[in-house]
Amino acid sequence: MKRNEIIFILHIFIYTFGYGMVSFAYMPYLYHENSNQYLMGMAEFLLTLSNLILPVFFILDPKTEYVKYFIIYATLSTGIYELLIPDLYLYQIIFMFLLVGLSQFLWWYSTELFMVFYLKDSTIANYYSFTWGISFLITPYISSYIIHRMGFIPVFYIGSIIIIISSLIFLKLIKTESIGSIIMNKKSRIDIIGLLPTLSSGLVLSLIFSIFSYILLSNGYTIVMLGIVFSFVSFGRIAGFFLSIFVRTESSLRISFIISFAMMMLISIPTFTLNFYLISLSSFLVAMGSSLGISLPLIEISINKSIDSGKSIAVYELFFGIGISLFSLIGGFLAQCISSRFPYIFYMIIIISLFLIFLIEKYLKKLKRVQ
Repeated sequence: MKRNEIIFILHIFIYTFGYGMVSFAYMPYLYHENSNQYLMGMAEFLLTLSNLILPVFFILDPKTEYVKYFIIYATLSTGIYELLIPDLYLYQIIFMFLLVGLSQFLWWYSTELFMVFYLKDSTIANYYSFTWGISFLITPYISSYIIHRMGFIPVFYIGSIIIIISSLIFLKLIKTESIGSIIMNKKSRIDIIGLLPTLSSGLVLSLIFSIFSYILLSNGYTIVMLGIVFSFVSFGRIAGFFLSIFVRTESSLRISFIISFAMMMLISIPTFTLNFYLISLSSFLVAMGSSLGISLPLIEISINKSIDSGKSIAVYELFFGIGISLFSLIGGFLAQCISSRFPYIFYMIIIISLFLIFLIEKYLKKLKRVQ
């Protein structure tokens, strides 16, 4: 890789390492502060609400000329917000997630645009998800150990400092002379059906990162056991991201999309059992499927010259936002009002429906037209 690409990857790794530390602590910390499942669902909803609203504005105008400034703002503001969380009350923390979510959306959206436009001719898209997947693989171990030994507060302080350091690395990147000019795509096509895996990924992650901690902790799991389960989640995500590095053709994309949906359907396992070993295994597979659902559409956007990259990434973030934000709120409501286990089987039914739409519209109808 080129020097500017290496610096970019380093920024991705360090930022997501810091954020991975604090984000692992979010739901256990709320549980520690006597939150119920509905409030935990509300917290995840507010954390991802920006993914549901802001993409609409970026679809109309991708704001490609501001991506470098968005990244700097997002890193600095996220680090500051995380420093404040330990000093807040429960409802203040939940509101703070709204501000963290705004910065998070701007960072993810802007780094993806930066990758597609400024590093257009590289294969960086294949390594992008793998890099931040490595961070989320390591951080559950580190965070759970620190929480077990010293409590929650050091996790937020250490994570905040690491996040702020990542902004300095990005400043180093944009000062290099090797950053190319922005490359605009004049095409207007957006492959909506091709983004359904991202919607499904957001949907399963809405459960994993909101009420999943509650159902495990309330059924006898310790914080260390929870850390192990989330490490399996991270292992699964990194496995999916690693596989996506080798996906570069239409046929490999098609097969990988199908595998992704099949794995995400295993989100229903907590409905039937909370056995530690089965939960760990299913968490690995679901996370692997969701990581493919996240990375494959980005790869398709980067290699398909007929797709409008800027607008497609905005729709990509919108679909992910609908999945992870809106369904966090729905999942928390269903768990609190019906049963802690009900959302998992209900979401599996939705994923099966999305898979059938994806399969019919993207491949079967296309095959029929060719014949």
